[in-house]
Amino acid sequence: MNTHITTRWLQIKRAKENLDPIKEDIPLYSIEASRILEVAEWPEYEKTGLWHSRVARVLREAGHLDEAITSFEKALKLDDSLWLAQGGLAISYAARGEYEKALETMKNTQAKFRKAAEEDPEMDKNLKSFSYDHYKMQGEWNMELGNTDGAIEQFKGALKIFPRNPELILRLLVILHDENKYQEIMDMLEEMRVDVIPETGFSRLVEVTQRYAFDDEPFYSIVVHSARETGRLEFVKDNIVTSLKAARKDAKVGVAGLLQFWLGLFTYRHHRDVHRAVHIWEQIMETSFASQTVSSLGYARIMAAIQLSIVYFDKAVTAGKGTIEADLYIHKLENLSKQRATDAHDLTAEKVPFVFSTRDTTLVLGLLYRLFGNDKEARECFRSHIKLGNDFLTDDDPTNDWQGFMKLADVLNFADDIPNLDASYSLLGPRAENLKEDSDSEDEGEDVGEIIDEEQNKEEASEGKKETNKDARPTPLSTEEASEPALAEVATEDATDKKEEVDDLEGDMSYGCDGICNVSIRLSDIFRGPITDCCEQRHWSKPDPLHMCRYCLNIAFCDDCIKLVKSDELPFLICSPKHEFYDVPKVTKRLTKGMVLFKGEEIPVKDWLDGLRKQWDF
Repeated sequence: MNTHITTRWLQIKRAKENLDPIKEDIPLYSIEASRILEVAEWPEYEKTGLWHSRVARVLREAGHLDEAITSFEKALKLDDSLWLAQGGLAISYAARGEYEKALETMKNTQAKFRKAAEEDPEMDKNLKSFSYDHYKMQGEWNMELGNTDGAIEQFKGALKIFPRNPELILRLLVILHDENKYQEIMDMLEEMRVDVIPETGFSRLVEVTQRYAFDDEPFYSIVVHSARETGRLEFVKDNIVTSLKAARKDAKVGVAGLLQFWLGLFTYRHHRDVHRAVHIWEQIMETSFASQTVSSLGYARIMAAIQLSIVYFDKAVTAGKGTIEADLYIHKLENLSKQRATDAHDLTAEKVPFVFSTRDTTLVLGLLYRLFGNDKEARECFRSHIKLGNDFLTDDDPTNDWQGFMKLADVLNFADDIPNLDASYSLLGPRAENLKEDSDSEDEGEDVGEIIDEEQNKEEASEGKKETNKDARPTPLSTEEASEPALAEVATEDATDKKEEVDDLEGDMSYGCDGICNVSIRLSDIFRGPITDCCEQRHWSKPDPLHMCRYCLNIAFCDDCIKLVKSDELPFLICSPKHEFYDVPKVTKRLTKGMVLFKGEEIPVKDWLDGLRKQWDF
């Protein structure tokens, strides 16, 4: 009995009773439990244990957990050998949050399953997926209870059944890493390394390494960190090289490009062989590829270009303005950005001989121009990025506002515009619109663009509007806005609920420390830091001591790690003790809705963005 059957029986029943027909796509969760039971009884089938079990499953899928549990219990009372009903009962308990009860019930399910498999050997073979699901679900339920050792045991049981499941392998690695079980991780990787898959001729480790070649999963970071903690860094290099050769042999061009990027990054950071790393990345840039940058190889080229831009920048600065070597690396940076236009027909002495895009490498080029005193060229590099950030903030999509703030922060950092840089970070900090309210708010989902439109309408509708100069303080809040709770307060009191609610000042920051900090974080947080070499990153979602590099793209450090950077004591090469750093201001209260903190005062976001437009001429 499933969703389709339930709907179909409802159609037939209503037709015979001359009632209005129902739609074919009626959602199961909208059907009441009494109606499901009515439909189940209508064909007058014998109410066996199997019948009750099938009805229970439909009830569970419809969200009627209490009724489902009752039906599963009836099924088992009629036929205690129904291991499927026992498993369904366990799942129902888990859905109700009763994980201990679910685990105990699932143990009984496994016992019944094994007994049935002994009587019918083919069953264990044909129903292998059921056994896998039993282990995997128990692993997740143990995690819910905080029993990581129990979870690891269950996930390992599932992995024995399907040893090539990449999602399960990564899940287990993440848990082991969170528990600092680095040696156990290396033992697991070694076991995978020697387990050759007959049909491919390569190991399970090669297979999963190729599977997670992109940087949006923590596989590379976990492997590198565990290898460093156990003194086996060469294991990482050997695995990348082996996986790269296998990808090339199978003509997996995109995967090979991504793995080549990782080889360069490992060579740069852990062997500190800058020359060799540059050679590896430049090979990626010289490889022919599909025009679509979303392709794997296209993405590898983007990542390689970013790393190369930092190296070229450092070498140019070290060589010094006006030297032949510096000019060479400026030329290389221009080529990375694909922006050189010296052969343009309408080129004049008054025009900047470049047409710039919003590539990240162009930001680094602009930084180099600024430091070398080429202000006009630097401005052109930064301007398109400023416009892009402004576009994010003024479009109709509220979900990308954080990207606009982040983009502006990156550009203004390189452009050395500290007042506007501080303002950008104030918008990444806690704001009034981030506050969680008990009741639905009419302003929910409102983005900066909508706030700007609203304020513009208010201005146009206002009579007797007075002229104000550029330095005037913002207009006082309206009566409606002033009636909202004071934003500096950290506790609110409700008439019906006297509990004190503390404001944790959560904001939109998503940076992670790129050092080697050992701050404990949640499992889900590991996935936020893709290409760091330390998976125990400290992350910021609210104001906290945060130090951004003024010369590297998206590199930040916590208080502890910045000391290691400046003393050149990090165990891997990232950033430079010679670089400058920007200390993000710590915010102690939420900004008023629609406001930004500029030069110590709250002003409307609209006014701030208008100022940026005028400053950058767009």
